[in-house]
Amino acid sequence: MGPVCPRHPQAAATATCERCGDHLCASCAAFGCDQDRCPQRVPVVGGDPWSVTVPWDARRDLGWVAAVAHTWRRSLLDPWRFFADLPELGRQPLTYGTVVGTLGLGLSLIGLAATRPELARPWLLLVLVALPAVMHLRLVLIAGIGWFTLLILTGRREWERIVQITGYAASVDALFAVPGFGLALAGPVAGGLRALGLLRRLGVSPVAALVAGLAPAFAAGLVLLGTMAAWLWVTR
Repeated sequence: MGPVCPRHPQAAATATCERCGDHLCASCAAFGCDQDRCPQRVPVVGGDPWSVTVPWDARRDLGWVAAVAHTWRRSLLDPWRFFADLPELGRQPLTYGTVVGTLGLGLSLIGLAATRPELARPWLLLVLVALPAVMHLRLVLIAGIGWFTLLILTGRREWERIVQITGYAASVDALFAVPGFGLALAGPVAGGLRALGLLRRLGVSPVAALVAGLAPAFAAGLVLLGTMAAWLWVTR
């Protein structure tokens, strides 16, 4: 076996840093050497965040606000290339999705509180505090449904990559902030983006990608319909 990346021992080295000579895997090579004293550690410092594949992965140097904003823009404006170029290992992609979803739904709840204070004030603070954990759990469930569906359709076990795709497809969750149709629209649109991610990142068939991508939205729809049916049955 050849040299491996010191930060990701399971990944073979594909390059070396021109300054310090450290081995880099494909993922690390995209973001620069991580040795603190290496002048080439992060090439995006003071530069264009678009020069890295996933700005979120360089948030320590770009700052969280810039990393979220530029990852959001890139994943939505150029998803075809974005998902195809994802590094082998992401750095907490579900945390990115949690941030976007929390901001979107949080803004929606704050807007509700402003227009209907008699409904929102008693529970708004509690909901906002619990919202990040709820949104993160939601993404884990979405990734689990997508993984299970893809396993049934293709036999492939791609948990880490599906987590990656799920996290970055959650860019669509910014739609939660749109009054009225935002909540209803976010699920199917995110499903379509996950399908594109599966197609580009994993190379599965378009049918398998579409079914696995939309399966969580379909499951959520069934749960909603079942809940509404049960409520109508109880209250009739």
